[in-house]
Parts: sequence; structure tokens; C-alpha cells
Amino acid sequence: MKACVLGRDPEVSGIGLGCMGLGVNYGQPQAKQAGIPRFTEQARKANEPIVGLLCRTAAARGHHHQRRPRHRERSQRVYGPRNRQEKTPAIEGSSTMTSQVPLLTLNNGVQMPAVGLGVFQTPPEQTTPAVQAALEAGYRHIDTAAAYGNEHEVGEGIRRSGIGRPDVFIETKVWISDYGYDQTLHAFDKSAAKLGTDWLDLLILHQPLPSDFDRTTGAYQALERLLADGKVRAIGVSNFMPEHLRQLLDATSTVPAVNQVELHPYFTQPDVQKADAQHGILTQAWSPIGGITFYRGTGKGTLQDPAILAIASAYGKTAAQVMLRWHLQRGRSVIPKSIRPERIAENFDVFDFDLSAGELDTLDGLDTGTRGGPDPASITLEHFGRPIPEA
Repeated sequence: MKACVLGRDPEVSGIGLGCMGLGVNYGQPQAKQAGIPRFTEQARKANEPIVGLLCRTAAARGHHHQRRPRHRERSQRVYGPRNRQEKTPAIEGSSTMTSQVPLLTLNNGVQMPAVGLGVFQTPPEQTTPAVQAALEAGYRHIDTAAAYGNEHEVGEGIRRSGIGRPDVFIETKVWISDYGYDQTLHAFDKSAAKLGTDWLDLLILHQPLPSDFDRTTGAYQALERLLADGKVRAIGVSNFMPEHLRQLLDATSTVPAVNQVELHPYFTQPDVQKADAQHGILTQAWSPIGGITFYRGTGKGTLQDPAILAIASAYGKTAAQVMLRWHLQRGRSVIPKSIRPERIAENFDVFDFDLSAGELDTLDGLDTGTRGGPDPASITLEHFGRPIPEA
């Protein structure tokens, strides 16, 4: 394998949507046998799950929508149902979930593979083969979104793989055009039908809507209902800044399991990571290898960074693999994107080496504070709203 890739194409950038790890399966005997990476003590301490909080059951919530009281005390917040009988109908296929992939345990006890395939901006005709290639390479986590327009093709790729539905962790997102309690309940129906499943592993809100946060709150309360009804196993958010998290937690009952945000060596969002960790929320990185740093023509990309290339050369790895390894050792989930089978496999080949503490610090120190994607504060229905088609 080449030590570095200087001419890596923009299309293989890690522009999936992504969160900081909570409750990694540290020390499991089977983890050592499977070659699961050793997470740092720093990551473990930063993401120690908060315990002792009980969830509300569906019966306790009742079957009618009620607006949650604002300014809820921290001790009243919950992390979603644990140990309930989940509605996960099996389909034909093998059972190979997490045989090669390290697991992250979300704050409601659900386990999620730490590495997934992102399909942002993947054309529908290229999505199905990309998903098939990923599952063949060992991935068991696929991240998509209603706004990507390729949920149907993701479902088709899973079906063609022959791997059973319970063995693939499916994550998707509700777009802002479908925010509001009733609209979001219907958004679940649309996404589930396109994906060809009755239930989802993780359903998250794609963006905050600061200009109409009541719609955001209503959408999240719908996610809580879906969680209580067993239609989703975990719920979360994406691109939520600390102030958005505060607003959401004041108005709802269930702490998000995941916050998927832009995060790569040039933009590490320490304040977001800190807020996530304080609330027991897993930080998931979209654009984890900094693809957005060259995808949008900033003139400087992470894949050509001398410090990253030097570390890659020392391990006989690529710059992308070093960055993905950095995320994993810092306890985050990653969803790199590619449509090329060889790149998809490369991005998964990150479990056979460990970066030193100094090398991790080097990557941390590359942060420029410059955001590549849209500022969440600027998201409005007027500028970003668009209808999501029916299934």
C-alpha cells in the first residue's frame, strides 16, 4: 500500500454526515480477538456515559402529542428506552454484524459500528454498487439522508448484499422541510419506505432551524414518539451547535444519542465536542478526512498536509487512513464517503495501527477554526427548504 496519496480525487472525500464517541466497548475479550482498536484513556474518560437516569416508556408518555415543558431540570432528562423489545423484523441473509468493526455504545445502550459509509452527493445510480462494495469490505453502518435523494438505492444495495437487515446499522436524516411534529412522523414513513424497512437504527434531524426553532422542537418530539413506539432504535441531531443543544434540551425529554457535525483536522469544533460530551452525546464526524477542504476549492487540503503525510509515511498508510484513525482514537464515529471500491476498502483498513499521543496532538493542533460547510445559524426554509418526494 502506498504511504500517501497526493492526487486523491475530491469524490472520495469523507463528506458523510457524522459524532464523538460515548461508551466504547473497552476491554471486551472478543474485541482483542477481532483486532478492534485500542481507544485512548483520554477518549474513554471524555465519553464516560452518564448513568442512573431512567427512561419514560411509551405507556408513560401516552399516545397523544403533548408539548414538553421548557427549562427541564437535568435530572429529569432521559436517554431513551433501554432493554425494550425492539421491533426489528429479520430478513433473509447472513448474520455478520460487527464481526470486524469496533462498536460505540450510544447513551441509550444501542451499539453502533464506529465506521460507516457516507453517501452524501453520491448519485443514485452509483449508490447501490457503493453500498454493496462497502458491505462486502466489512462495513455494517450506512449513513444517508432524505435530502440526499438516494435512500431507495441505499436500501437496494443492502438487499443485494444478502446481509440480513438486523446486521446493517441504517442511519438517515429528516430534512428541514419536513420539520414539525406531524410532518416529521410522515418523514419517517417516507424514508422507511424508500429504504425498504419497517424500522431504523438511527434517525436524526439534519439541521437546526434557528429562525423557527419551534418547528425543530416539534420535529424532535416526533422522533421521541418514534423512539417510544419502537420504530427507531436511537434518535439524534446533526450540525447542532451548543446553543441549539441547550434550546432543544430545554424543550424536550430525551437527550440526543448522536450529534453529527463537520469535523476534520482543519476544523475540530472543540466547543461542540465539549457540549456533546457534557450531555453524553456521541460526536459523529462528517467530512472526517477533510474532503470539504479541497472539494470546495479552499486551496489547501488535509490530504496534502505535510504533517499528516509524514505520519502516514511512518505507518505505511494514507493520509485519509491516519485521519480516520485519529477520529477513532479520540472516540468519535466516522462516515467517510467514496464510490470507488478500492477507496471504500482503504477507508475501512484502519484497525491495525495506533497513533501515539504526540501524533494525536499533532492532528489536533492543525485546527484552523474555518468552517467548510454552511453555518448552521444561516439555515432557513427560505434558502434551504425543498420538498422531499414521497416514497
